[in-house]
Order: sequence, then structure tokens, then C-alpha cells
Amino acid sequence: MSGNPILDVVESNLTLSGIGGTLPVNKGGTGATSTAAGAIVYSTASTYGLSGVGAVGQVLLSGGTGAPTWASQSTLTVGSATSATTATNATNATKLATARTISITGDGTWSTTFDGSVNVSSAFTLAQVATAGTFGSASLIPVITVDNKGRVTGVSTSSVTASTANSLSTARNISATGDASWSVSFNGSQNASSDLILTTVNANAGTFGSSTLIPQFTVDAKGRVTSVTQVPITTAAIADTANQLTNTRTISATGDAAWSVSFNGSANVSGTLTLTSVNSNVGSFGSASAIPVITVDAKGRITAVSTQTSIAANTANTATTATTATNATNVAITTSTASSEFKIPFANTTVSTTGNYGLLQDSTATFTYNPSTNTLTVGTVSGTLDGSAAQTSQSVTFNNAGTGAASGTTFNGSTARTISYNTIGAPSTTGTNATGTWNISVTGNSVS
Repeated sequence: MSGNPILDVVESNLTLSGIGGTLPVNKGGTGATSTAAGAIVYSTASTYGLSGVGAVGQVLLSGGTGAPTWASQSTLTVGSATSATTATNATNATKLATARTISITGDGTWSTTFDGSVNVSSAFTLAQVATAGTFGSASLIPVITVDNKGRVTGVSTSSVTASTANSLSTARNISATGDASWSVSFNGSQNASSDLILTTVNANAGTFGSSTLIPQFTVDAKGRVTSVTQVPITTAAIADTANQLTNTRTISATGDAAWSVSFNGSANVSGTLTLTSVNSNVGSFGSASAIPVITVDAKGRITAVSTQTSIAANTANTATTATTATNATNVAITTSTASSEFKIPFANTTVSTTGNYGLLQDSTATFTYNPSTNTLTVGTVSGTLDGSAAQTSQSVTFNNAGTGAASGTTFNGSTARTISYNTIGAPSTTGTNATGTWNISVTGNSVS
């Protein structure tokens, strides 16, 4: 045949000899008579092979020149990645190819370099919005400016201005001495408390008494143990009762406190000590208009409490800065009929130009007033007395008997004096209508 003939092959008429129903690889076949769904065809160089069927989610692992196998993704190791679940992670599974800088700005600054190989951390710094410093004191109040983000953006101070007399401008120290020492600083702004320490009266402190020694105590009138000694036990006398006394004894204290216990030495004992009552007026004292008046004895005990009306109603509030009593516009005046000598105060008008004057009193207590007897007592009065001066119980007698005190005699009211005209140069008394000048002169100070 010449040209391009057309070959029409009818399958039913086609007979393959020497193949046996399977087309070999060299004939263009697979060499397999059947396949399983999901199997993978691979080459064995001379033939095609079929892999087994893998499970869902498994991946195919190459066997080199051998058959490939199916494996779970969790068992794969690609490079240094321990769990490369997708092919895109395989190239740089342990870190980023290029390290990146992550940063924060705005209300703060923060920056770090990260490539994924290790955890990273760096300090975050808030943006500065205020001037740093320490603000506020006993006399300065801090004034704080806060923005809508809760940040302090500004701080200044304002002086403390007292508007009421809730505290003293200068704290005072209140203390007690004598049988105990106690001291506390108090300015009235809050309650105050401190430890009271009893005065030491026994230098021999320690533990006394044993199976062979009896402690001997010396107790003063206030129930305090002032000394302790130990006396050896006489074995023959108390051998049968070495652990306790034969007779229970009562140990007690009287005087400024009452205390008593029964003691036989078999066990420790304790009793309640009750201070002797020295003040019958029990209660709370002092208010906005009443000042407590406290009487304290030599032992630091309050023996009496009363109240004294302070600044008159509706006037104490007119004090602009009530740190001392002199700042009040008015001071209340009360009456008294007590039979007692009260010192009379004086205003010191020479020490201030601010309008506040201190009060002074006579330290010798010779200028006093007794409201019960309406008696004013003074020491020495100098100058001219107008009106009715105080009188003395002694007298001065004038006569012409020729006897009396000599010229220049002093009369101070303590002794009666007789002055004779004859001894001080009286004029003649003879004749009719005798006249003359009697040289009588009385000088000096009036004495009450």
C-alpha cells in the first residue's frame, strides 16, 4: 500500500496472542490486572507497582527506590521542625527567614526584635506626662490633675488653712510622773495613746524561790514589791510541806489600790488590782462650748473634773484662725459666789500691733478678789487716792498734854500714835483769841 492508508480495527475481530489478558509495561501497559481505590501507582523500574491505601489525613512518604508508605502527620520531621503540618512550614519551621521588629508608640514606647526562634521580652516605658517629685506635707496639701486615662498629669501644692479649732497649731506634750511615767503628744486632731511605765522601785528583778529557798518580799503602802531576798528552807521544820505552805496566806495591797490573793505555794495565783477611787465625778467632759477643768494630784491621778464655759455661743465661730483663745472675737463672762481668792488678770497692751493682747496675772497672788465676801485685796497702793480709802484699825491722837511722839515719827497704821502740840511747836494758847500756826505734817502712803 502506498500513501496514507486508514486501518479500521474492530475489537471483536482483534486477537492478542502471547499477552494473556494483561498488557505489560513494555507494551505500554501497567502490568496489573486490577487496582484498589486510593492506591498510588509507582515505578519499580521494570514494572508499575500499586501502594497500599492510606487512612484519612495521612501523608505519603517516599521509600526511595522502594515502595512509598503512608504515615501520620504527627510523625513527620521536616528539617528541624518538630511538627510540620503543611508544606509551607517546612522551609523555615524553627524561625522566620527575616527577623521582625515589633514596637508600640503613643502613651508608651516598647520595641523588640522577633524571629520566632525564642521567646522575647523588653521593658515598656510610659510616656512622660507630669513632673516627677514628692508632694504634700503637714502644712501642704497636694493638688492633683488626672486625665481621662487615669494618669496624673500635674501636681501642685496648697497651704493648709485651719478653719476650725479641731486641732492645735502646736502639738502639746501631756505627761504623768511619780509612781509611773507616761507621755503623749497631743494636738486634738485625734485620740492619742502611749504606754505607761511604772516607776522602778525594786532593783533586784528576777525569779525567786525554789525547793530550797523561800522568797521574802518587801511591799510598800502602794502594794508594790520594793525588794526581794531568799531565805534557805529549814528542812526539819517544813520537810512534810516543801511544795506548799502549811497555812494558806492572804497577800494583799492597800493604799492607792486594793489587791488580794490567797496563796499556799502550790500553784500560781492572780487577782484583780483595783485602783482606789479619787474622783467621784465620773463621765465624759468637754464640748464645743465647755472646757474640761481637771485637777491632778502629785501621783498623776485625776481627782476632780468639771467644765468651764468657753467662748460665748455664736461667737467662737468668728475666730478667723482658732489656734489660741486670743483669736476669738468674744469671751464668755460668768458669775461666781465661791469663797476663794481669785487672781485678777491684766491685758498686756505693749506686745502686739495685730489687735491680739495676752493676759497676765500677779505671780505673788497679792492682787485678788473674793466674790463671796466682795473683798479686793492689794499689796501696795501708790499715788493719790480719790473717794473713800481703806481704813486702819489704829488711830492718831492729837493733844496738848506735853507728851507724845517725837517730831519725824512714822505712822504706818500698825501702832497707834499720840502727837503732842507742845512737842511739835504748837503756838501759844494763852491770852484772848490766841492765834498761830501749828507745824503738823502727816505724809506717807495709805495702808489697807
